[in-house]
Order: sequence, then structure tokens, then C-alpha cells
Amino acid sequence: MIDKLKPLYENHSKKLMILPLLLILIAAIVIINTNATTGEFIKKDASLSGGMTVTLYTPTPVDHAVLENTLKESFSEVNIRGLSEFGTEKEIGIVIETVEVDEDLMRSSILKSTGIEITDENSSLEVVGSSLGESFYAQMVRALIFAFLFMSLTVFVTFKKFSPSIAVIFAALGDIIVTIAILNILDVHVSSAGIASLLLLIGYSVDTDILLTTR
Repeated sequence: MIDKLKPLYENHSKKLMILPLLLILIAAIVIINTNATTGEFIKKDASLSGGMTVTLYTPTPVDHAVLENTLKESFSEVNIRGLSEFGTEKEIGIVIETVEVDEDLMRSSILKSTGIEITDENSSLEVVGSSLGESFYAQMVRALIFAFLFMSLTVFVTFKKFSPSIAVIFAALGDIIVTIAILNILDVHVSSAGIASLLLLIGYSVDTDILLTTR
């Protein structure tokens, strides 16, 4: 199989470059559109934008639509996602995020919708101030930019040639752009851990690209 594909790659490598370039272009358009509509290039959760996060463990699955409609009567912006048990995919709880901070109103709204009273035993509540969240987000983005710049410098020092260095850097940049675009399309709200995963993405991408380019 590999022997059959090898001539295709060797004879049409420049034409095959159109596919990843097209994918990166589409991803860039998605990111630009997200930035134009939300003011940010990624969708942030409460840990980065500031707000309140409630993790509630439930004995039975909760109707997300009913809960969301109830919460939106009191909160302007609400994001709900389920927590599943590993291996069985059985829902064991929910995570509720909102940019507004009103613990008493949140407790009463959840009780009204689900009949479950929030206690220390079945839930956890985290509040992040908007200024702290924005500051943390700005620091994480700066760390991401510096990591990419130092990676680029390392690649240039390693290869000492323009063409392979640009190829490695462009491949890593493409990985990040496409990943962020997919997160936006899937409406994933990125947390501080998500920014850290983008840093890991740079490392793994460059590692693979350097090995392939050296080969």
C-alpha cells in the first residue's frame, strides 16, 4: 500500500499541498468570524472570562433544556454540559457556567428546575472575578505566543536553512489554527486547562514535524 502511494506523493507533492492550505484557510475564516461576533478568537469559560461555575452531581440524568430555560429566566448567559462516567458514558452530573455571580439565585433556580438542593456533598461552586479571569487569560495568551516564538527560534537554529524551518513552523501554526477553529465550531468554551493544552499541541506538533523534516 505504501509503495503504491509513494509515487503519488513524490510526483504530486506540490498539488497535495492545496488540501492542508485550504483547510488552514477555512479554519482562519472561522476564527475571524468568531472574533468578529464575540470579540475574542476563542470562546472562554468562566475561569478565563470571570463568572460562576457550579458542578452538580445528580443521582439521575437532568433535562438540560428545561434547566437551561429556567436558569435563563434569571441569568443572561448560561452554558450547561454533562459529566459522564468513564467507560459507561452514563451521566453522573452537570456543569453550569454563567458570567453572573449570584449564588443564592443559582441555588434557588436549580432547586426549582430539578428539585435538587445544592449542598457541599453533592456540588462544588467556583467564583472567578472578571478582572482576575481576564488577567489570567492575557497571561496565558502571552505564554502561548512566547512559546511559539521560542519554538520558531529553536527550529531555525536546528536546521540553519530557511525552507525546512518555515515548513516546520507553518505546520505547527496550522495545527493550532485548525484546532482552535474546531473548538469554535463545536462551541467548546476553553478553560485555563484548554490554553495549556494548546501549549502541549505546539510541543507535540513540532516534535513530529522536526522528525519528519529531518527524515
